[in-house]
Amino acid sequence: MLAQYTSDDEESYKLAKLSSKEGATDYGTLIRHQSSTLMDVLYTFPSCNPPLSRLIEFLLPLNPRYYSICNSPLTSEDTIKIVFSLVHLNTRPWHPNNRYGLCTSWLKTLSTQLMTSTTSQGVKQKIELSIIARMVNTFHLPGDVTRPIIMVGPGTGVAPFIGFLEHRERVNNSQGIQFGSAHLFFGCRHSEGDFLFKEELNNFKTNNILTKLETAFSRDPNHQHHYVQDSMIENGNELIRLVLDENAVIYLCGDVNNMAPDVRAAWIKIFEKFGGLTPEEALSYLKELLKSKRYIQDIWA
Repeated sequence: MLAQYTSDDEESYKLAKLSSKEGATDYGTLIRHQSSTLMDVLYTFPSCNPPLSRLIEFLLPLNPRYYSICNSPLTSEDTIKIVFSLVHLNTRPWHPNNRYGLCTSWLKTLSTQLMTSTTSQGVKQKIELSIIARMVNTFHLPGDVTRPIIMVGPGTGVAPFIGFLEHRERVNNSQGIQFGSAHLFFGCRHSEGDFLFKEELNNFKTNNILTKLETAFSRDPNHQHHYVQDSMIENGNELIRLVLDENAVIYLCGDVNNMAPDVRAAWIKIFEKFGGLTPEEALSYLKELLKSKRYIQDIWA
């Protein structure tokens, strides 16, 4: 459609190619991988001048963004908490200011307004927004609370595990139930600044709600550069015992494109190195864990 409203022949040809099968590679490089917006395209092809009505006709509704709830309903029946990272996109010559992800920048603005907006009487103003609840029937604590849990959640992937630990803490305090051990592998770039829920996690550890907390910092000059999969392999002996001997349940939350495959590869390596399985047996065992809901994922693109 844009090519049809482009007066420069060369620009029109390039736009037509980007929308063709032959231009799929260029589309990935110029549009998808750079998170280019419609405005970016119009700036790149200045002779493109489509009518507003046509733009509205072709623009699709935004897809919903999903966030994991990071608190237990036992802590508050009428409050849900989420955590998000502000997505920072590359700048463009025609847009030199910082560019941020659409939903995360909107949420940040709402958060700022909630903290600062007051009426003339000093009463906090309300901000209403629509939310969509997507039920997940598998990503929850095991029915047998004595089974160990292994949680892998770098960055904002730690969110649902905070809810898990809050829930265990409340049930433990009110009912005296003894849960199985809980092991968390958390990773971020720096030990200061983006170590989410640092105080809460240390408190869970002090109070024996969290049995073991393994941290990995990938960009911190004061720590060895590590990722969660590195920490997992370093603790391979313990992990293989939990999985093979104690029937532990594994939870993974985070990025589907990079982190999830790396963590899966780490498990295969652990099964081989510490469990004595062949590569084929390790892969087969991992598939069996997935099938039996002992390897449960909450992953996103």
